[in-house]
Amino acid sequence: GGHYTKSTGVIEIIHTEQYKDKSAALKREAEIKGWRREEKLNLIKFGKPI
Repeated sequence: GGHYTKSTGVIEIIHTEQYKDKSAALKREAEIKGWRREEKLNLIKFGKPI
């Protein structure tokens, strides 16, 4: 993991969420990765997709 971040030099965390277990976190990550760019930007700006 982290290959993209390492290769591009990303240095700022813009959104985090906490989950009780790794399984729930991975499901949420997969959900967000399936969203369109606009939905992801709204999550960052407003805390939820619109």
